[in-house]
Amino acid sequence: MIPSRSELANLLGRTPVLGPRVRVRLQARRAAQADLHERARRAERIESFHAYKMLYPLPPKPSMIIGQSSNDSWAVVMCLWNRPSRIDEILDMLARQEGLDRPIRLVLWNNCQDDREHYESALLRFEVKGALGSVEIVQSPRNIRGVGRFINARRLVDEGYRGPLIMLDDDEDIPSDGIARLVASGGERTIASCWAWQADDDEYWQRDRASAGEWANYAATGGAVVDSSIFGQDLFFRLLDEEGLYIEDVWLSRFALSQGWTLRGSDVVVDFVLHETNQFHGLIWDKVHYWKMLKTTFPLPEGYRRLRPEPEQGLES
Repeated sequence: MIPSRSELANLLGRTPVLGPRVRVRLQARRAAQADLHERARRAERIESFHAYKMLYPLPPKPSMIIGQSSNDSWAVVMCLWNRPSRIDEILDMLARQEGLDRPIRLVLWNNCQDDREHYESALLRFEVKGALGSVEIVQSPRNIRGVGRFINARRLVDEGYRGPLIMLDDDEDIPSDGIARLVASGGERTIASCWAWQADDDEYWQRDRASAGEWANYAATGGAVVDSSIFGQDLFFRLLDEEGLYIEDVWLSRFALSQGWTLRGSDVVVDFVLHETNQFHGLIWDKVHYWKMLKTTFPLPEGYRRLRPEPEQGLES
């Protein structure tokens, strides 16, 4: 039996040459699959946005509290997603923090209902120790991603918390003085982040890293300290639209700047782990689009616009 061209090509380890009709069919199939994927993403975001609008006016209470939570503490807000194996390391890391004059109050937002039992079992095993004075966990009815940290922060402010609020991600490791450094780099009407940038208002990827104390117009929410008063503003939550639901770091940065706040870099060194579980990979181009979209409604104020380098002049003949 004589093998076909494609079978022969496979035997030889070569890619078969496709005819024009086959190529057209493959392109159409890929386009249809991409369209289905985009529709699914859109449907998911609509459902999450609906959940967000239901949750933020009256933030949910914790399902569990370990230790004695107090407003006279340093609140650390963290979202949990797809990294249940990290919880014990996170608790130990925060218990080992040094140089603080108040206990740490860890406030967790769990975006994955399947992991609820795992997290609550881990908290039941944990003995409050060291710098970590209390732990509380809120169970989200669905994955609304990083914006859950803002709803947790709003509840704290509603209950009387004031001053700096620390935001960490569950894929970040910080040194033993990390929380103390973040607290020191914050201030009134200020956001300071270990991942802060001076980005061009037209193109997010045209940017320069902001060093410690240097101005920024973008501040990542993971590894940041925020004056908690911003979460007491109902306007902050009402103006967040569906487009920005999953790009909460851009929204926080641009809203704060529109209110005359200061954004700057922090000197805290953060190590990222479990890169393959990061939800950001699927949101890169959404962030680029949203950054540019906000140029009209939330333009960068004077003093927070990146100076574009002068084009190189050609040699005179």
